[in-house]
Amino acid sequence: MPVSQKIIAAPETQTHNADAIVKPVPLRTDIQALRALAVLAVVIYHFWPDVLPAGFVGVDIFFVISGFLITGHLLREAQQRGRIGFARFYAKRIKRILPSAYVTALITLVCAVVLLPTNLIRGAAHDAIASVIYLQNINLAHASVDYLNDGAADSLFNHFWSLSVEEQFYILIPLLLAGFLVVLRRRQVDVSQRIRVWLLVTLSILIVVSLAHSTALVSTGNAAAYFLPSTRFWELALGALLAVWDRSARTPQASALAWCAGWVLLGWSLFFTPVSFFPGIGALPATLGCALVIYSRRALTSGFLDQFVGGRVVQGLGNISYTLYLTHWPVLLFAGFRMVERNLLVDGLLVTGSILGAVVLYRWVDRPLSRVPMSSQNIRRTLWAGLIGSLAVIAVAVIVDRAAVAHESSLERETQVLIETAGDRIGAQSLPATPDPWDTDPSEPTGQPGSSEPEPGSLSYPAFLADAPTALVPEPAQARDILPTGAEGRCKSTISADHTPVCEFGNPDASSTIALVGDSHIEHYLPAFEQIVARNHDVRIITYFHASCPFSTAVRVSDDQRGRPCQKANEQTMASLLADPAIDIVVTSNRTALPFISDPDVPKPAEGLAESWSILIEHGIPVVVLKDSPGMRPGDETTFCVINNRIAPEKCSVPLVEALPVDHQIEAADLVPEVRFVDTTPWFCAADECPAVINNVLVFRDDQHVSVHYAQSLHQHLWDAVEPALAQKMAR
Repeated sequence: MPVSQKIIAAPETQTHNADAIVKPVPLRTDIQALRALAVLAVVIYHFWPDVLPAGFVGVDIFFVISGFLITGHLLREAQQRGRIGFARFYAKRIKRILPSAYVTALITLVCAVVLLPTNLIRGAAHDAIASVIYLQNINLAHASVDYLNDGAADSLFNHFWSLSVEEQFYILIPLLLAGFLVVLRRRQVDVSQRIRVWLLVTLSILIVVSLAHSTALVSTGNAAAYFLPSTRFWELALGALLAVWDRSARTPQASALAWCAGWVLLGWSLFFTPVSFFPGIGALPATLGCALVIYSRRALTSGFLDQFVGGRVVQGLGNISYTLYLTHWPVLLFAGFRMVERNLLVDGLLVTGSILGAVVLYRWVDRPLSRVPMSSQNIRRTLWAGLIGSLAVIAVAVIVDRAAVAHESSLERETQVLIETAGDRIGAQSLPATPDPWDTDPSEPTGQPGSSEPEPGSLSYPAFLADAPTALVPEPAQARDILPTGAEGRCKSTISADHTPVCEFGNPDASSTIALVGDSHIEHYLPAFEQIVARNHDVRIITYFHASCPFSTAVRVSDDQRGRPCQKANEQTMASLLADPAIDIVVTSNRTALPFISDPDVPKPAEGLAESWSILIEHGIPVVVLKDSPGMRPGDETTFCVINNRIAPEKCSVPLVEALPVDHQIEAADLVPEVRFVDTTPWFCAADECPAVINNVLVFRDDQHVSVHYAQSLHQHLWDAVEPALAQKMAR
């Protein structure tokens, strides 16, 4: 942008007015159009991801715009005043960003109390605080690499992560400019030009380093790359570089070329951005496209496209882009939490409600405050108002959290009463005993369940005991947070770890040792094995649990993308199993309904499982394989359904044909006749469906993992399935 005043920053000749008002830059219709595109892309992506598969790049467009506008403002202030007015700058940021954000946050918290289960209320309260202190991106980065959060419900404040990144950038750039001004004054050089050169060099370095870091993290499959400031600053710095460079297309032809190329790149990015390279180099098309449009500074003509871009609809959407970004996400999530059946009409109403909310915030919050002049007195008032507003949101969030904790305590007491009065009848304990799966004709393939196994269709599983018609164990809102022993990392490695921890349960001097090996789909049976140990069986349990890592020589696609840490860990686990003479049998179960790599040098999924089992059997260690457990509704939808249908959880059942996952263990068991294969389906499913609640116990804690309480109730069924194999080994 043209510089209105050139300053020579020698102390003895400095004549600029530190209190001079920085002239505002006229609103650019092209940037408003970019804002409209960005928010429209994000909203469409959240509501209809199949329509706009890469609409998430709208956030990247916002980043470039923010970097351009904020840096341009700060640079003009530095040149016109010779300093950076931090109080004025942050007061303007507070006036622009916080009021609508805090109104949205407070309304969201109130609605959460009314509409959400207890655990999600607490999560919303914590995320509200993280958002207010602009650390929500760090909060989400931490959660994204936590395997225990896999499939967890989205946060009502997820979208505040981008505001956190921007505010973190707004700390860096003013400090950088202020530091340069101090150095340049001491050198008594031309601030106007030198500061541009220094910023150009610094921002270029920042772009290269941040983009390289982002690309490196993305290449390792690190989900935190999406949220970290170090992986996103290059996008804001790209916009900042445009502001500092202060150049535009020199001719109408060059301007038109940049304009067209920019919009083409933006259009391409909305549909074809490669997610596997995002937000590293995959974000380049969207960010470069946005930069080209800004660089073109094309004067709109009377042409149809220009009239459309500068028209009332597009410009109006650009005006409410920020407030619409704030409102649409909680509206969408509240509908999901309350199990509103989605269709085109419902989605249309939700989007309309989001737009109306955005218009209200824009007209009655944003616009009135934008007219408040930034006098010295108003700067102080604004800073205090920002602080008070932040404390108010935090206070409300703390009150909401404490109220949720009190409610949780009450629910826990009800659960404990049920366990004490009907503990030996709840869950699977009241189900019919499973016949011995090994009592089959030797001529039958042992990879299939025995002929005496009860068919699911012959069973009937009630939701409640007759004398406890409504009590649930655990309270559904708490199910996801109640985990097997050591699930926090002590007894289970993370996805990216190249080793597997070992934990022991029971009497170290027990005469029998069972090794549990595999991913979280064997881990969720640990509570049942702990019950077996607690009932004084002369058994010791050793665990080898690795998150998202089937015990197999086949390689999953996600593991291959991470450099195959799971494969390395499995090799170490195999060596450990073979080296331990105390191990009598291995019990395993694995989730295999995920893509594996296709490589001539790597076994296929079933072959990889069979190869691992065969090695153990060849070394005299029997293998018992538990068929993979059924799957429920995606994410936490089953839990929400039970909460919304507490009196009639039968509505939350999943048809058997939909619940049974692809399980390569079945085929693998046919390849290894010596393996002991247990069909676990009757433990979970009856008739033609798999219920969400059996005898007052919530069966699953999420879409694929058995709840701790239901697993505990399976102890006798599990022992009946495993004990014959153990007895056979001990008899040798």
